[in-house]
Amino acid sequence: MFWKKLKLMKLFGFTVSIDLSWLIVAALVAWSLATGLFPSTVRGLSAAGYWAMGALGVVALLFSIVVHELAHAVAARRLGMSIKGITLFVFGGIAEMERRPPNARTEGLMAALGPLASFFVAGASHVAALGLGASDAPAPVVALLEFTAVINALLGAFNLIPAFPLDGGRVLRAVIWGRTGKLLRATRIASWIGTALAVTLVVIGVTSLVAGMTMTGIWWSLIGLFIYSAARRSYRETAVELTLEKQRVSRFARSAVVTVRRGLPVDRFVEDYLLQEQHRHFPVVDLGGSVLGYIGLDQVKQIPKEAWDTTTAGELAARCDETVCISSDASAAEALASMRRASTDRLMVVDDDELVGIVKAKDLLGFATLRLDLDRAA
Repeated sequence: MFWKKLKLMKLFGFTVSIDLSWLIVAALVAWSLATGLFPSTVRGLSAAGYWAMGALGVVALLFSIVVHELAHAVAARRLGMSIKGITLFVFGGIAEMERRPPNARTEGLMAALGPLASFFVAGASHVAALGLGASDAPAPVVALLEFTAVINALLGAFNLIPAFPLDGGRVLRAVIWGRTGKLLRATRIASWIGTALAVTLVVIGVTSLVAGMTMTGIWWSLIGLFIYSAARRSYRETAVELTLEKQRVSRFARSAVVTVRRGLPVDRFVEDYLLQEQHRHFPVVDLGGSVLGYIGLDQVKQIPKEAWDTTTAGELAARCDETVCISSDASAAEALASMRRASTDRLMVVDDDELVGIVKAKDLLGFATLRLDLDRAA
């Protein structure tokens, strides 16, 4: 989904980042506000003044999206879930969950709190605008507050549409999931509605383009295409996860593993392993075959090149953690989630310091895809 993220701030322990694609939105919103909305509502400003208001409008939009996603993130944490952070991207923002909600109640509460937070900000901004307007406050300040109120009301209302993956669609999925106990069926129904909404938005966009409303048509079409893609992807990811939850890692572990002896000098490791095999990390083993840890590019970069010939792989080996190792009894879904968190495509399978093998993302996804295709055919 994301191009490249820039860290913006930390709020309540959550890292807030901006995807570079969000800068496209920022530029378009600033232009629309500076040349359209604010000149029609606030009279007598210079061009620079309207552009300054446009920039502040972008800040208000950013604030609104962060508050919306922060409500999701705080709710998730209070309900015992882990959130990697909040990222703003071209069509809004997302609270990045490490795993899906464990039950329907958690899903519904998390989804509902985002729109509620937006409606709260909308109400507070509107009340503030009315109060300042009555006290003859500067017109630009009142206009910015009214813009904040409107944008939050729209953000909350749009997200309440019962179409997955919007918040309303997640609430709908939670309701169906809670009543039937079938998450995949609930996701399928909510995704169908999301797909229908997406097609409707694209039709509206194309109609607007034909009618000469170019910018409106482009935006509705792009939003529709995004929702269509997200709805289909979310359903597929849920189906894959549920399929892999029933399988153990041991089923997919490949026993043929390239290992590194603890006494191997780092310069030989770089030439014979890192550059040849081009993996992110390799298991480091002792003479008996027990796993001491792992070594990769990150560990090599910790020492100067002059020390490569006098330092061994065992001295540099890092201890196994969930980003590199997993037990054979873990579920395949847990393995895939660990790979995604660590941005890797393979994990070492280790039981009691003994290397069982390697599990690869392509094997897990290949199995899940084949199983889903067989179930669909049946």
